Amino acid sequence: MLKYITLVVLVLFMSCSKSEDDTGLLIHFSEVDLTVNKDKALTRLTTERLNAQKERYKQLATIYKTIHEAQQFGITFWGMRDTDSWLLDFYNNQSEWPLLFNSGYNYKLALFGFLDGLTN
Repeated sequence: MLKYITLVVLVLFMSCSKSEDDTGLLIHFSEVDLTVNKDKALTRLTTERLNAQKERYKQLATIYKTIHEAQQFGITFWGMRDTDSWLLDFYNNQSEWPLLFNSGYNYKLALFGFLDGLTN
C-alpha cells in the first residue's frame, strides 16, 4: 500500500495527467520538514544551508500554488521547531534543522521562503 508520495512523484503525476482537474483529488502536503544536514557534515547551521533551505521551502509553496485552488487541501508541517522533527531521531542526527523555527521558536529564513512561495 502506498503511504507517502514525494513532491517529485506528485509533480510527475500532475504533469502526466491532462490537468490536475482530471483527478478530482484534494492535494495535501503532509508532515513537511526539509532536511539541511542529512550528510551530517555540520555541527552548526550555516548561512549557506539556511539559504538553500529557504529556497526549498519556497519551491514547495510554489508547487502547491500551481495546484488548482479547488484541490488545495492544505500544507501541514511535522512540527514548529527544529527539535520537534522526526528526522533527528530517524537519522540519529541532533545537528539537523528541518523546520521553519529553531528550538527557541525563533523564525528562520525558511519561513520567508515559504511565505514568498505562497504569495508570489
